[in-house]
Amino acid sequence: ISATNRPLDSFVRDSRFREDLYYRINAFAIRLPSLKERAIDIPVLANRFLARYCAANGLPLDARQLSPEAAEQLVSYHWPGNIRELENEIERLLVLGGDQDLLTPDLLSSRIRDTVSGAMGTNVIGGARLAAVPAGRLNDAVEQLEREMPPPIPVAMAVQEGGMPGGLF
Repeated sequence: ISATNRPLDSFVRDSRFREDLYYRINAFAIRLPSLKERAIDIPVLANRFLARYCAANGLPLDARQLSPEAAEQLVSYHWPGNIRELENEIERLLVLGGDQDLLTPDLLSSRIRDTVSGAMGTNVIGGARLAAVPAGRLNDAVEQLEREMPPPIPVAMAVQEGGMPGGLF
């Protein structure tokens, strides 16, 4: 069994892939449409991932649900990473949602919210677009800020190299 997202038939015509190997592995081809082409499957898959999480954590299978608005945004997104991206997004929702039973759109990653709604954040810190911080608990506001803001590049590079720029660490 083999899989690819490349047009091997075109590669064979352009002499970029061996013709004999192409016919050896192409005995029975199955084309699986991308998730973008199967938007109707997204809620089913998302609910399956939610149920898998619940089962793995000893919860009732329906303990975590997507709000209708969150499900709508997931269906509207184009999913360049296909099913793996969807699974990662559901995992992210569950982690950020904590013990919330209903997972809402505000827990979705900013790339999905921005792509689906076309909304641009109103605040800018270090070049990052940030949504307005909602009123509520300070911890929630900090978590939202951390989700939206990219890590500082010099600090991230310094940590990777074992120290801080300018000898701070």
